Amino acid sequence: MRITSNINFGGHTAYDEFSKVAVQTGLIKTMLVLTQRKELDSVRASASYQAMDTIARLMTSGTTAERRSLVTDLVQRDIVKIALNKMDHPLCLHHQVAANLLRTLTTESFLGEMISGAQAADIIAKLASFTASGPDLFIKQFTSPSTSWQTSIAIGRELTLPQAKAYAPRYFGLTQENAMWAMHGLMCRDPPPTHQTRLDILRHNPEVIDLMFKCASLRREPWYPENQCDSIACEVIAMLFMDLLENVPGVHTVLPDAAQASDDAEAEAFNESLQILFSRDNWVEKIIGVQKRLDDEKWQDSLQFFKRVTRDYLAVQPPGEDSFIQIFEYRGTSRICMLRLIATATHASDLSTFTDANIISLLRVAHLSAQRAQNTKPPQSIINKAELYLGLECNQEIHREPLYTRSVPQSIEAPHVVPPELVMGPIAMLRLLTLLAQRDLLDKIPSWQRLPDGTSKTVTLRQLQQMTSDETIGKLLKYSMKVVAARREKGTESMKKGKLEYAGGIYMSAAEFAAALLAFDEATKGKWRTQLSGARSELVKSLGNAAEMSFQRGKFRRALRFASGAIEAGEGASDVDSALLAKNKRRFDAAKSQLP
Repeated sequence: MRITSNINFGGHTAYDEFSKVAVQTGLIKTMLVLTQRKELDSVRASASYQAMDTIARLMTSGTTAERRSLVTDLVQRDIVKIALNKMDHPLCLHHQVAANLLRTLTTESFLGEMISGAQAADIIAKLASFTASGPDLFIKQFTSPSTSWQTSIAIGRELTLPQAKAYAPRYFGLTQENAMWAMHGLMCRDPPPTHQTRLDILRHNPEVIDLMFKCASLRREPWYPENQCDSIACEVIAMLFMDLLENVPGVHTVLPDAAQASDDAEAEAFNESLQILFSRDNWVEKIIGVQKRLDDEKWQDSLQFFKRVTRDYLAVQPPGEDSFIQIFEYRGTSRICMLRLIATATHASDLSTFTDANIISLLRVAHLSAQRAQNTKPPQSIINKAELYLGLECNQEIHREPLYTRSVPQSIEAPHVVPPELVMGPIAMLRLLTLLAQRDLLDKIPSWQRLPDGTSKTVTLRQLQQMTSDETIGKLLKYSMKVVAARREKGTESMKKGKLEYAGGIYMSAAEFAAALLAFDEATKGKWRTQLSGARSELVKSLGNAAEMSFQRGKFRRALRFASGAIEAGEGASDVDSALLAKNKRRFDAAKSQLP
């Protein structure tokens, strides 16, 4: 399965006459004043709510130009501060409308590209804190005589006290999801935020990392079992530390002088962001916690939640079988985002604070994923539901365009791409094994009597020795060599279907996989070279193909980068065909000729 941006929050058509009048006559300014009023009685508090709700609705219609113009005006009128203040309103209904407004501003429009990293950090911190807070306020206010009037707006009709108590947590869950999509929209946009922008977010408030991990570890609850807050949070975490789309982790490339200077500045910001991650207390345990929550969740329990949600929690639109199946896609998304973070972290330029204990603790996560990948059966061999659900998780990948793209006629590149667990699990494990080998630890582990101080309690010495045994590594390498070739072939199949952007992403993941194999070979001083025969050729082929996809799509700087990497990887290698090397040099020259 592949995540795209088919989420439907509404359609975009040109503003109707009322909307045009509202925008042109200054009614927006009036609504902004009205929505900031603090009265708590039902009449005036409802009016304040409706004022912000009207602005949110304007974001779900209008042409791209109309929405861009409106959000520009709203930013100038301090809409971010107004919405964040609304999240502190005494009434829970106002939390809902503020979260919904921020969601429409980021996913239906272009707020992310118009605000600073500090403002983005404020939004993420506020909304993540809300998401992790729980439904108690909603339950209290939906059942209190003085504030229960909010239920008629929330659900569109009067509710009895037992009904209001039942529906309140589900309404909170819906609001949680709006809050999470708002944060997602800040990161998943075109163009994607630069490394400097992401660093600005983390510098302004490093606590956003901890808050996002809280959201990523949220349990599935019976009142809203189709909730995907945890997987959205994992996506946001991955995007905060995601490398640029034109980089293949582990592949060295060279650009012309002017471009290289800009590239170096971005690389510095990227590595500083990773240092902030490493500085957070228990950052490794937080990753492990996400995986543990997924491992502890039983699909049988989730199925019962789905069967009871209409009866017990008044689901207005009861989730069906499709919604149940989607939770395995969400689970797969959470897993690959954590694996993406692990693999990315191993490429930090300064690993001095990435301790041996950190590596060993994360190795358990990566090993379990690699095992799941190796045990996943092809569709034709599946014989029970457990195998089906495992297959859905392990085959889940991300190819996410900004959510507003459904209303944009031209093609927009997906800024968030992560390969499935079948690929990411082995890559993450290879990268961690490589670090152990580079630190001259891999061959010493069999004789260890104890684990390094600070190692997670989820890992035992026996498990570590089994994970790093020749038998386990041999199986991993055999599987990896098979999958890296299959991944490249899948890219070629997509290319033949005209899916050039998607094919390019697949080729990049195949190249990263091959580069991880070669780095492991180098770190282990050729011990496994026979098993890794052909890995360099796979790297050169995949990088060259990625360069070709980029060139055909007019991404000449990227094509130059990939062709450069292919040339450097292939030159002087006896197992790389000279014709392939010549082809990549032609690709390099062609891309260079298109640059200023």
